Amino acid sequence: MKKLFIMSLLLFIPLVVFSSGMYIDARVGDFGNISRIVLEFTSKIDNNISYKDSTLSIAFDKESYEDAIPLKLDSENIINFNKYSKKSKLILNTKFNFPIKIDTYNYTNEDNRYLVICDVYNSIEDKENDLAKVLYLAQKFSLKKADKSIKKLTSKYTNDNLVNLYLGHLYSRNRNKKLSLQYYSNVSENSDLFAIAKANINKVKNNVFLDYEVKPEYFSKETIVPKVSLSTSTDKKVTSNNKDQQKAVDTLATSNKKQEQTSFLANSIYYIIGLIIIVVIQLIIIIKKSSKSRYYLLENEQLKDELYSLENKLKKGIIHDETTKDRIIVKLYKNGWKPEAIAKELNMSIENINKIVDKLGRM
Repeated sequence: MKKLFIMSLLLFIPLVVFSSGMYIDARVGDFGNISRIVLEFTSKIDNNISYKDSTLSIAFDKESYEDAIPLKLDSENIINFNKYSKKSKLILNTKFNFPIKIDTYNYTNEDNRYLVICDVYNSIEDKENDLAKVLYLAQKFSLKKADKSIKKLTSKYTNDNLVNLYLGHLYSRNRNKKLSLQYYSNVSENSDLFAIAKANINKVKNNVFLDYEVKPEYFSKETIVPKVSLSTSTDKKVTSNNKDQQKAVDTLATSNKKQEQTSFLANSIYYIIGLIIIVVIQLIIIIKKSSKSRYYLLENEQLKDELYSLENKLKKGIIHDETTKDRIIVKLYKNGWKPEAIAKELNMSIENINKIVDKLGRM
């Protein structure tokens, strides 16, 4: 019985485990020479992300994607994108206009959508790329997340006016008066950036802090970081230049709903099939158990099996001699069976059972 139950679980578990999520949407957001790619699925999927030189590859089960739904990654940092199938996988190849390194994250959001996220950085370590990474980590995540990069930046570019100015901006945005004043004050009076730093020192002293996102595209000695609303997202929805694909994008919301329904029905079918298999196996166990339940109260396992075997042979007509029948009746009687139950089981009259019991059973 245990073996049958384990087998039923082994049959059902793969149906649950291997029911993959379905692709819904893709988007890209640029933050200077940093790009964030987000792929959205109805539920968790297996995926593999790798990179080499300036090319990023994302692979997942092609069963999780339907051709009717557009999938294209496009941004100012991307110079080429293509997708193709290889065996059971769909491969997304994205080529950037700079050599890359990546950070990846997978999680389920509050809408129960599974997100595959890849942050792509310019791997060339220069001042602007290092500073851009600090601004990105500090504002998209937290100052704590950026702490290691900040220490590396300040150690590598000691007393650099651009670095000090933007760290001043960063800590002002986080309302850290002490550190923002410290970094603004480190900007040299002989620098073209000094006027910007001085203006911001006066603001911070009066508790007026930056309330907008500090972006790396504003790295310019002539520019005091322009005001940009934090509510403005840099993430772009997938778009297309030709009319046919644009029509597909316009109907993406409807397609997504249909696909989610299809995915839900497909997964539901797996669950139903699994439950049917379990129910059938459990019925087999119950039927088998009921056919032997008459002997379950017997303490002697060997006797229990013997009685069951002898009874089956009798029913099939394999055993005919009366001595064997008598022996079975006596054993059943001595093991607690009532004459009425024995008679019913062996298709004999109660009178004959009683005679045999009186003759042999009470000796």
